[in-house]
Amino acid sequence: MRLDPIVQRRFGELQKKADAIAEAKIYDFTSDEGVRYYKVPTTLFKEWATNVLNLLGRTFGESSPHYQHFKHHYDAFNGWLS
Repeated sequence: MRLDPIVQRRFGELQKKADAIAEAKIYDFTSDEGVRYYKVPTTLFKEWATNVLNLLGRTFGESSPHYQHFKHHYDAFNGWLS
């Protein structure tokens, strides 16, 4: 599948925003096993994820597995980096 250059550019922009959100992570706690857990700023994530949903919906359709899978994760988001 060949994507329109504008769509490709937008996916690239959203990837850069995702990287920036991951970099903005905030340490929350360390588990008893020594695993460090981080949260990401909810406002930044929700803004980014809404843009992703819009692009996926316009590109593949809201009934596509791509859109549905991402929507599931968007709905389940609870602040954790993972």
